[in-house]
Amino acid sequence: MAIDFGTYSTSCSFSRSDHDYKDIQTVTDWPKTNLRSFGGRVTSSILYKNEDEPPLWGGDADKMYHNESSDFFFAPHLKLYLTDRDNQPPLPEDKLTPVKIISDYLKALHKHCIAKMKEYYDTQNLINETETLVIADREDSIEENDSKVTYSFDEDQVRYIFSYPDNQEDDGASYREQITEAVINAGIISANDLSANDYESRLSFLTDSGATAYHCSALNYLLKPSIRPYLVCDVGGKVFGLSTIMARELPETGEVSSSIEQSDVGCGNLELDNKMRSFLATKVTSSSDDDKEALKMIHDRLFEEYIDRIKLSFDGSDAPIYYSMNQIVLAPSIEMSCIEDGNFVFDPEELKEHVFNPVTDRILDRIDAAIKAVNKKHGTGVSGIFLSGTIGQDDYLKNLVDERFGKDVSKVMSLKNNEFAVSKGLVQYGLRQHGLMIPYLIQKDIKKKDRIISLGNNSPESVKKFFQGVKKINHQGLDYFIGLDFGTTYSGFAYAAVPKAGEPAKDHTKEIEEIKEWPRADNRYPKAPSVLFYDEAMNYKKKFGYQAKHESMRKNGVLLTKFKLLLSRKFDHEVDDGLLKKLNENTTVEAITNYLRDFAKVGIERMEKKLGKSVDKSRLGYVVTVPAMWSDEAKNTMAVAVRRANIVKLKDNEKLDDRVIFITEAEAAALYCQVFFSDKFTMGKNQRFMICDCGGGTVDLVTFQVGQEEGENGKLLISELTSGDGDNYGSVYLDENFRNYLVEKLQKQAIRYNESGIQAILDIFIRDIKPEFNPAVDSDKEEDIRIPIPVAFGIPPGFEDGTGFIEEDVIVIPYAVMEKEVFIPIIDQIIKLVDKQLRKLPENERQLDAILMVGGFGRSPYLHRKLKDTFEGRKIGANFIGMPPDGDLAICRGAVSFGLDPRMVAEGITRYTYGLQVKDKAKQGDNPSQKFTGDDGQEYSRSVFTEIVEKEHKINKGDIYAIKTFVTYPHDPIFAIYSSDEEQNNDKRNLIDSDLEPIYKLTVNIRKISGLENAKVGDKIELEVLVVITGTSIEVNVLHGNEIVTNGITKVPAIVKRKFTKGTSAEPTKRKITLFSLIKNF
Repeated sequence: MAIDFGTYSTSCSFSRSDHDYKDIQTVTDWPKTNLRSFGGRVTSSILYKNEDEPPLWGGDADKMYHNESSDFFFAPHLKLYLTDRDNQPPLPEDKLTPVKIISDYLKALHKHCIAKMKEYYDTQNLINETETLVIADREDSIEENDSKVTYSFDEDQVRYIFSYPDNQEDDGASYREQITEAVINAGIISANDLSANDYESRLSFLTDSGATAYHCSALNYLLKPSIRPYLVCDVGGKVFGLSTIMARELPETGEVSSSIEQSDVGCGNLELDNKMRSFLATKVTSSSDDDKEALKMIHDRLFEEYIDRIKLSFDGSDAPIYYSMNQIVLAPSIEMSCIEDGNFVFDPEELKEHVFNPVTDRILDRIDAAIKAVNKKHGTGVSGIFLSGTIGQDDYLKNLVDERFGKDVSKVMSLKNNEFAVSKGLVQYGLRQHGLMIPYLIQKDIKKKDRIISLGNNSPESVKKFFQGVKKINHQGLDYFIGLDFGTTYSGFAYAAVPKAGEPAKDHTKEIEEIKEWPRADNRYPKAPSVLFYDEAMNYKKKFGYQAKHESMRKNGVLLTKFKLLLSRKFDHEVDDGLLKKLNENTTVEAITNYLRDFAKVGIERMEKKLGKSVDKSRLGYVVTVPAMWSDEAKNTMAVAVRRANIVKLKDNEKLDDRVIFITEAEAAALYCQVFFSDKFTMGKNQRFMICDCGGGTVDLVTFQVGQEEGENGKLLISELTSGDGDNYGSVYLDENFRNYLVEKLQKQAIRYNESGIQAILDIFIRDIKPEFNPAVDSDKEEDIRIPIPVAFGIPPGFEDGTGFIEEDVIVIPYAVMEKEVFIPIIDQIIKLVDKQLRKLPENERQLDAILMVGGFGRSPYLHRKLKDTFEGRKIGANFIGMPPDGDLAICRGAVSFGLDPRMVAEGITRYTYGLQVKDKAKQGDNPSQKFTGDDGQEYSRSVFTEIVEKEHKINKGDIYAIKTFVTYPHDPIFAIYSSDEEQNNDKRNLIDSDLEPIYKLTVNIRKISGLENAKVGDKIELEVLVVITGTSIEVNVLHGNEIVTNGITKVPAIVKRKFTKGTSAEPTKRKITLFSLIKNF
């Protein structure tokens, strides 16, 4: 709990010690808060009515003081009794002391804030929109919980941090001692809780400007890493202070070097107000003593006008400010020198001369002196200047600072709405001093082979258990497996019964069924369109697939298509902007969640209809497929969408991993071909084949080799031979080519057309022409393709255009033209992808046993023929190129097959280089802004990318990659894993920039590790990071000694948070959308 005990008002912020700066909360609900409170803060005031009643504080005290006349003592600026007691109203003798009144105030404040903290942690579900999880007191670690996570709250475990004025830095012991005494007297902590060791003490202090510096360090959108310090200017109620920040790291782990450069009393917020009151006293006067009350009323009215309209908005412009005096009756003896037409005139030049400049001039001089001190100390100027505090929000001060120093610094920033900058900065300071730490790399000669822990007899049982939980579902307690194939244009749903214990052995994979009938389907295609319908206000209308298409023809709204592409690791996808023009508030994961929820719901309903009975949804297992080419973030996003869709009904003590597993689409297709294509291609040991998955949006290729488990009857295993290839060459781009050709011809012939007519022709192409298109080798000898002209075009009967394009009410397209304009541009790209994949193999091993075509586009006879012509029987090619039956259902069927018989992919190929963020000894060439001096006196670099496994590396089944690290007690380590799709340069060390986002982040509560009960501050705690990489996931855990640390883990898998871009045109248009990816290149 951080308390910014200010001159005018007080604020309180708080956070759990195992959270980061993003989770800092602030108390803004105060009892009877009135206008004298400042934007969520509570006034630093107390009122004693009589000895028998407890004092009133904050808003209650203000209300009593202003509304009642009674015998009481009211102190409006409590803090001044510690910092400027001589100028405050005297305290009642023998009854109150400065420590007593502050102790009473803090006691009431603390009681209120503790209640608000308890209320927050008792009710707050700690899953935020980035899927951040904090699992407390659990034996396991899950990626997202399925119900509210709540926390017990122990008041004795609260640590307190107070701010204190910058001018008290040298002689602040007295101030801090008095606050400490007040805290103890208030019963907030006991004297026994205090310790000379700041790490263990429950009470600590930081200057106002130092706290503001920590707050600024978390504003990474303002503060960029720099070897030049930033200057933070905090203009408080009475004191002005300046500190410097060395911004060199990520906000949650950065070590801010904050030092006070200057401080001054008498140029704060209170001084500005005093100058204004003195100014008003010279402008409104009286020669009669009888006018004292009237004068006070007028001065107060004008002062309130200054507070409300002038103080924070004054920018020094020439325009005068008027205040109407018409409703104020003035005695003849009262003189006003600034009256014009019944208005009091605030003249800007006079305000500058008598009110603002006396204060701002001193601030500017102090800033100038601080910059000179920084230059002398660091040998460089400052990178930027931050203005905080009440006056720090003043436009006039910012303009003056910008005018005087702007040419020498990159940025002058006034922190608007910064009422909580100090209290939040105090929490940030506490989190860093007592919180997260990037681990140090243990200095050993770690060779790549030494990082791999084999699952042999000498491996700890916890390590074996850790790996054995990867990619496997226990059949016990399940009735059916469901395979979900979420595609770009169409999605598939298949299922099969789980064999019962004791059943005769048989191949249950042959009994896989699929759902082929979907609501409002207008053809017999066995999959559902991957589309959603939103109304004009962007509310999802519970319509997906064919229903969504029909709804879009009946009502105004948005038909969302191809949204799966927004997860792809490629950047330049064609997305219909007209369909996404209003979706800027909807994220990719929300759209996929909506689709999966309704798609699975209808699929299960159709499944129950076919079975003739209802199914127990708590006894269903799911296998969900994802493209092999996807980034780790995209795969995580699918996992999050599955959880949010709530299609899995978990039993008590079940985790999502117990019921859902993810495999790549290529793996699923390979397993399908193994079972359902054995009559054409029998997979045997050492055979090599390529899966060519041609779907609606993408084409993905992966090459496999068949292996076998040890033993005479060992299962066949599949190993990846190459990293896959893929791109956006799916069948929807044939549709796009055809549409472009059609529109171009109509425009060239000056034939009127409309979108409904174009869509009617396109529907004929998709339904009748595209699936069967397969012209002879000499396509000029084929008959022309003839398409009826839609009535919507309004072309008169018998019209001919004279070019042969339109004849007798039909559009005529020669086969050769269709082939050249529509098919060849896409087919040629697919051929190049296949060739690229083959050439990744060793030169003498580029002839495969088979290329197997799956997916909806994989059924194309023309694509099949072109691949056969190019590759079948060739040295760079395959002996056999085939299309398995029902290849468009290969992926969802293969997913079910895996659920029934989980054949592991024995080996895979990494598609990225993965590395851990560590602190390591500095090397020549490291960025100077990353360097710091450690406790051992040696120079380190803060954010070093130490490689776990490199790109294009073969992953063997049973491998766990390990890196040894250490942190110093009691810091909690934060293990952040990053990825790059570039190969690493061994001659150059990669440092992680603060703009990069990790793909995986995990923290460990160091205090909950068994065996560390007697650890001392500064002790080195060795921790080993264990990483398992599969085709669909990264599993991370931490080993201490021989035990995996699972208590108190925070696990944050990154997801794609793509916001749809708002378009500007109401008509559908085409443009390229650059997708935001969390994987960045170094």
